[in-house]
This record gives sequence, C-alpha cells and structure tokens, in this order.
Amino acid sequence: MVGYLRSAGRTRIATITGPLDTSGGRGRLEGYRDVAGAAFDESLTEEGDYSQGSGESAMTSLLQRLLLAAIGGEQPLGGDLAYRARAPGERVTRVTTKYGS
Repeated sequence: MVGYLRSAGRTRIATITGPLDTSGGRGRLEGYRDVAGAAFDESLTEEGDYSQGSGESAMTSLLQRLLLAAIGGEQPLGGDLAYRARAPGERVTRVTTKYGS
C-alpha cells in the first residue's frame, strides 16, 4: 500500500502499527519503514492495539499533524478514515486514500 501511494504521487504517508511488542506490530512498522526508505518520518507513525478505539485515537493524533495521506491497515485498527477526517473540529487539508474497509 505504501508503494502504491508513493507511485500515485503521495509524499506524506502515515501508518498505524499494532503493539510494537508483537511480531505483527513490528512487522507493520518494518514494512512501512522499508518501503518509505529515505522518506521515513517517525512522526507519521502511531502505535495501536488492534481495537477500534486505539485506531481512532491514533488516527486523531495523526490528523492533528495535518497529514496529506494516511493508511490504517486492516479493520478494525484503521477505523473509518474518511469518518475521522470529517469529524467535527478536525482540520485536514485533504485525505486522499481510504484503505481497509
């Protein structure tokens, strides 16, 4: 997914990992870091615990950093990215990609 977003011209791509004390969480972060390469920016990563609530919280944190593109992985971790982008009080320049639902 990160490679696809980059090939589509996206430059600021975020990810929500799973818990970093699990192989799945570490795998998501390592895969994201590998594909991002020199563009890797730790401020575009958030850790979740695979629950809807943690996905929403992580996405809110990312959106507060005014992301231009975001990925959230599989449901329910990523939640409904379009919903989070349009939540009252959220300021987002644009959310370009929804993935996972």
